Amino acid sequence: MPYNTTNFPVSWGQVMMIVLFIVLLIFLTSCSEAKKAVQNLLEIDPEPKPDLIITETSVTKTNPNGGERFTLSFDVQNQGRGPSGRFLFYPKMSTAPSITLATPQVTAGDGTGIQLIFAGISNLGPSETVTRSVEVVAPSTPGTYYYGACADPVTGESDTTNNCSGDKPAMVRVGLPLTEPSTIPTPSPRSSYGAFAVGRTDTSYGWVLRYGESASEARNNAETACRSLSNAISSCRSVAIFPCGALAVGARPRPAWGVASGSTMSEAQTAAIVQCRNAGGTNCRIATGSSGRAASVCLNR
Repeated sequence: MPYNTTNFPVSWGQVMMIVLFIVLLIFLTSCSEAKKAVQNLLEIDPEPKPDLIITETSVTKTNPNGGERFTLSFDVQNQGRGPSGRFLFYPKMSTAPSITLATPQVTAGDGTGIQLIFAGISNLGPSETVTRSVEVVAPSTPGTYYYGACADPVTGESDTTNNCSGDKPAMVRVGLPLTEPSTIPTPSPRSSYGAFAVGRTDTSYGWVLRYGESASEARNNAETACRSLSNAISSCRSVAIFPCGALAVGARPRPAWGVASGSTMSEAQTAAIVQCRNAGGTNCRIATGSSGRAASVCLNR
C-alpha cells in the first residue's frame, strides 16, 4: 500500500520546534535542581539557633561509702549555630541508667533537702564547651546510682531533647559506711591470743579487736565488744589470730572483709587483703582506727 503523507500534516519545522521545546524543558528543569542545590549549600540561617548538650560526665569516687562526699563533673557544649544566652545547670541522680530533664536533682546532702542548682553562665557561643564541678554526698542506702547533669533549655533552642547526660551517666556503687573504733587496744602480757570481730546492720558495719588468754576467750571478748558498738551491730563474727594477724576491709558495694594470721606482720596483712578480695571486695585495705592505727598486731607467747 502506498504511504499517504496526507495523514501526517506535521511539517519538519514543527517537529524541530517540538524537539527544541523538550530540550529547553529538560534544561530548565536541570537548572532549577542545580539552583536549589546551590541555594542549599549557600543558605545562611537567618536566625542561628543554639543546641546545648552534655558531652562528658565523671565522678572522683566510683565506690564511695554511704554519706561520703565526692565530686561530680560534667561538660556542656553548644553544638548549635547560635549563642545560647544565659542558662542554668542541674546536677542529677537516678537509680536508672539514664539522666533526663525529669530526673530528680541532687540535694545538698545536709538534711535540708535543698536542690543543687548552678548559676550557669551568661552565654555559650557556637562550638564552645564549659566544664562545671559540684560536691555531692553519696546516699546512705547501699546500691548502684547514676549521676549526670542537665542544661536548662534556652529560648529558641533547636533541640531540647539532648540537654542531659542521657544514657551516658557516671555510675556510682555505694557501700555501707564503716564504723571504725576510736582506739585499738594493745595486748597485755597475759594475752596470748587476739581476735577480730566484724558485724553489720542494714545501714553500716564495723569491727573490733580484742585479746584473751585463749583463742575462745579472745573471740568471746571480740564478739561482745562488737555487739556493743554504737551503731547497734547485732550480727558479729570473729576470727582468732596468732602469732600475727591483720584485718582488711572493703565495702564496694557490700561489705567484704578478710582476716588472716601470719608469721610476720606483712605476711598477715597480705593474706588478709587477698581474703577480702576473694570475698568479693574491691579497694580492699588494711583497716585502721579513727586514730590512724592499722588493724594488725603481733603477739608473743
